[in-house]
Amino acid sequence: MRATILTPNYGVKKITVAITIALLLFVSIFLQVGIDAERGKMELEMTHVKSTASTTLKLLGGLRSVAAAYIWLKVDRLHDNYYGALNEKEDELIPLYRLTTWLDPHIVDAYYVGSYLLYKVKRPDEGWEFALEGLNANPDSAEMELNVGQLALFYKNDYRLAISHLERAYLLSESDADKFVALKGLEVAYKKAGMLEKAETARQEASKLKGSI
Repeated sequence: MRATILTPNYGVKKITVAITIALLLFVSIFLQVGIDAERGKMELEMTHVKSTASTTLKLLGGLRSVAAAYIWLKVDRLHDNYYGALNEKEDELIPLYRLTTWLDPHIVDAYYVGSYLLYKVKRPDEGWEFALEGLNANPDSAEMELNVGQLALFYKNDYRLAISHLERAYLLSESDADKFVALKGLEVAYKKAGMLEKAETARQEASKLKGSI
């Protein structure tokens, strides 16, 4: 069963989502009416019901992504510039990470930072579920594989599980910097699992990459 991160009251969660979607739908319809009015002035063919519905749905999807990007930008700045010095209050940001991923589940940084923060404020079950949700929504993301691997390694002490996710993170990584982070995690995980030869190989590979980062 997936954890409810925004609030202990699941009903509140559903109401919040419904209100958000309703507002976005209202804005989309308002924009479509304006578009049709302009088309009428220029004596162009009106969109009518099918076209209006189709355009509204497209606008709704686009507005959700825009809203998510805007919220994430604000949250990320708050996290870095304000709450960084107020660690005891940083959990106030958790609902905003949750809202960001509701609107756009492909903003992987929101899952990455949000899951870590949930562990940090002693809510490990929710943090783990949030990390898995991010991976399920973005199965080919090196960052999401790295996130799950790091949490399995440093918080769950499940070294075999950590290795499987960190190895995949390494394979999916496109930059030397990302590969380096995955290899450093693998070095630790291999050691903890008693796989010393692999740990040494990971260390050597990481050392080679370090100079190019």
